[in-house]
Amino acid sequence: MNASVYAQCFRLRRDGMTGEIDLFSLTKLQRHFGHGMGNPIRLTVLFLICVLVGSYSGIASAQKIQVTDIPSPRPDGWVVDQTGNVSDEAVEYINRVCDEVNEALKREMTVVVVDSTDGQDQRRFATQLFNHWGVGNKGIAPGMWSDNGVLLFFAMKDRKVDLVLGKGIDSPKQEKVAKQIIDDVILPNMREGRSDAAMYEGMRAGAARIFGLSELKAPGFLPSDSGEDAK
Repeated sequence: MNASVYAQCFRLRRDGMTGEIDLFSLTKLQRHFGHGMGNPIRLTVLFLICVLVGSYSGIASAQKIQVTDIPSPRPDGWVVDQTGNVSDEAVEYINRVCDEVNEALKREMTVVVVDSTDGQDQRRFATQLFNHWGVGNKGIAPGMWSDNGVLLFFAMKDRKVDLVLGKGIDSPKQEKVAKQIIDDVILPNMREGRSDAAMYEGMRAGAARIFGLSELKAPGFLPSDSGEDAK
């Protein structure tokens, strides 16, 4: 069995939405590789290999994190931490910032922290999660939303971070601001091992620089970083 046969097996797996091998496609495969494949034993072996390859592909895919695996924190909060490493203090103060933004501007900001996207592009994954949740404010029509939110996404083991903007606020200028927040605020904190500060200060910068809400009641830094007592 050569590599081209394996490739065809993968193709059969990919084209079948239910994960089942299409016998018609297998017949076409037989014709493609010549009449020598008409031997019942050879055809049976090929069929079994395709089934095994397809099963392995399905198991590998099932093991990858999916956006549907991550529950929305709303309406109880704005932070999802699937790593267990974000402090209660950071969650509390991030929620304060997000509450202020939502109350003052009717906009939504969320933070999501996962271990890894399992090889999936973090930007695409974060955007899919944003759309799955519908981050933003409810629109004027039932079931619609205004797509004006922000999602700050961390994949800790992958050492990746992204700031996703809804189409309702996205623009080249805002994308530049988002990149500056990552480069100037979030990454320096992450390099120093201060992930809580990276998340909190990143969200606070987003509220001020993306939404223009500079007069926040929430402090500029986490109390544990500034030496202040939590209030």
